[in-house]
Amino acid sequence: MSKYYVNKFLEHARTAALTTPGVHSSKGSRFRLGAVLVDKYVVCSGVNSYKTHPLLRHRTQWPHLHAEQHALFRYGLDNCKGLDLYVCRILADSSMALSKPCKVCTQFIIEAELRTVYYSINDRRCGVFNVAERRHSSMSLFDYT
Repeated sequence: MSKYYVNKFLEHARTAALTTPGVHSSKGSRFRLGAVLVDKYVVCSGVNSYKTHPLLRHRTQWPHLHAEQHALFRYGLDNCKGLDLYVCRILADSSMALSKPCKVCTQFIIEAELRTVYYSINDRRCGVFNVAERRHSSMSLFDYT
């Protein structure tokens, strides 16, 4: 995927994150997460929420929806094969921060057979998770050379 499109779709995830009031971390800080599923264009979005979902009950003691899960469940786990997922975390100061999927989200990502997950690391870098190879790497943003 070219950096142009990675930036474009991470910006869509950022926009999704900004539509929610956000959640609080265990340390009391507020942040927002947004995720978008992409198949040449955005097909579904999700945000962090204090809502729950029945699929989470047996996987974790913290059943609140993460942005990744929200997008996957809205689109349907069976419909996500081969799609890309973009995830962005926005802090209270509007900067991007690490949004690497947690273990539970990673399980759902693998089950849904996504192709690639792009997640914010900071304002200048993003992480790349190749689902088939179970391999993480990173790339710089905004450098289209």
